[in-house]
Amino acid sequence: GFHDPNADGAFVKASSVALRTKMVTAADEATRKACWDGMCAVPKFVAKDFAKIAKLRNAYSKANGFADYYEYKIQTTEGFSKARLFEILDGLEAETRPLVEAANARLVKEKGADAVQPW
Repeated sequence: GFHDPNADGAFVKASSVALRTKMVTAADEATRKACWDGMCAVPKFVAKDFAKIAKLRNAYSKANGFADYYEYKIQTTEGFSKARLFEILDGLEAETRPLVEAANARLVKEKGADAVQPW
């Protein structure tokens, strides 16, 4: 959930999906920032159980000949290695970086520096 800046900071229950949606659709920056803060709080509540699950997944993957769960999922889902995936992603990032930089510069010029904040 998040603390609604338009309701004297009252806590509003919201799922992570609702928070992400509001971050994209809310007209005012204060609400988008409050939802961002709410999303940043989620790991505190799930970290312990998530770490247990990650360890179990990695143990399973290693027992089946993979470096880790990520390698297992990529190999079995996509049919290539984690190294190959990062080669693809690095190329994509390098090719699109100038477009993103230009779009961000235009956004800052039109809307101000806060327009490129994650919220």
